[in-house]
Amino acid sequence: MNLLLVYANTHTLLWPQPAGLSFVARAAREAGHTVHVVDLMFEKDPDAVLAAALGSGTWDLVGLSLRNLDNAEMRKPISFVEDHVRRVSMAMRVAPTVIGGPALTAAPEALYRRTGATWALAGHAERSFPRFLEEVAAGATSFTTPGVLWREGEAIRVNPPDLAGHDAGIDWSVIDRKRYARTFMAYGLVTKSGCDHRCTFCDARTTDGPFACREPEAIAEDLVREARDYRLNRREYFFTDACFNQPLDWAKRVLEAIARSGVKIAFSCVVEPTPDLDAEFCRLMRRAGNTMITGLVGALHDDPLSAQGRPFRLDDVAHAFERFENAGVLYMPQFMFGGPGETPETVSSGLAFLARFKPIMVYPMYGVRVYPQAALRARAVAEGQVSPDDDLLDPRFYLAPGLDPAWLEARLGRVKAPFWSSMWDWTRYMARMARLWV
Repeated sequence: MNLLLVYANTHTLLWPQPAGLSFVARAAREAGHTVHVVDLMFEKDPDAVLAAALGSGTWDLVGLSLRNLDNAEMRKPISFVEDHVRRVSMAMRVAPTVIGGPALTAAPEALYRRTGATWALAGHAERSFPRFLEEVAAGATSFTTPGVLWREGEAIRVNPPDLAGHDAGIDWSVIDRKRYARTFMAYGLVTKSGCDHRCTFCDARTTDGPFACREPEAIAEDLVREARDYRLNRREYFFTDACFNQPLDWAKRVLEAIARSGVKIAFSCVVEPTPDLDAEFCRLMRRAGNTMITGLVGALHDDPLSAQGRPFRLDDVAHAFERFENAGVLYMPQFMFGGPGETPETVSSGLAFLARFKPIMVYPMYGVRVYPQAALRARAVAEGQVSPDDDLLDPRFYLAPGLDPAWLEARLGRVKAPFWSSMWDWTRYMARMARLWV
């Protein structure tokens, strides 16, 4: 089959590369299909670029990777759903379509219905995509492939998705590395997928499955191969992992494997202040080349942390911050105030707690995006914040009763904004980056 695969993301926050699309492109090529890729990320007129790509050949199938439903920001919400609908409609004029990506997996039936795509493929698609193509080529009207959504009359049929993790790292041969290198961004490194935690506001346990850890040596081999084949030695990476420090023993083995590989990199990653986080982990982070960590701490009081199902408490946050500072690990915590259990008192006490520490940056937000498959949805419906029949494709936010957005805006406005908090912080960060060139 002659395939056109489209990375439809134009949301530039962190400039994420099309990792998932690279997985399915590699799988399709290995299965004998012809694959062409178009990336809309940097385009001034994405629709014009898509139209040109659609008109440049005769396509048996057009696949669109849909990364985000919206920007998940209550202050200035931006929905991408209508962009997805329009671009699927453009593709439908020239060929059958299949949609996939995180946006689809977050709301499979609703987004499939809204876009009008021919088919959809949810979950980790690198194994299921070639099988799906076989069924399409055979003229199937119903499917056995995991994750497929299709129509039978007025009904939508859904197969449970494959959430077994990723077999290999990113395929950089299908990504325009030079274009991404012109941004202040890091190259993605796939360490694991999924999450074992059951935080009420997050749908990762349902949509991405439990932890599926790649072998540490395989991760290190990715770095060696990418340095050799794509000249990505002495580069900055970001680990595409919801919570890199879990399981802790595995994370330590990954860091040790990277240090042994001989490939010199700098990297940032997501770390959560879980109770088992220890000094050895922090030392290994420095040894392997860590420049900075981030992580969604969420609230800063035990009541909302408990109500939101977080796998740590405030003492754990304090211990983690202390360990980072003692080990010289630069950290940028992110806070999402206003979830279940939050009150004006917990916000104020949390900000007082934060003043005890010295993160390199702070990213405070308020309001919690309600996702269709997150446990928070039931609470938001029960409290009347979300309609029971809302498909939640368009952004809806939960804010704990008794919290005023204007008051939160004023209180959080006094917190250090998400930029370098001092010239000394910038100097420390650049010193970490300088290790790449010595």
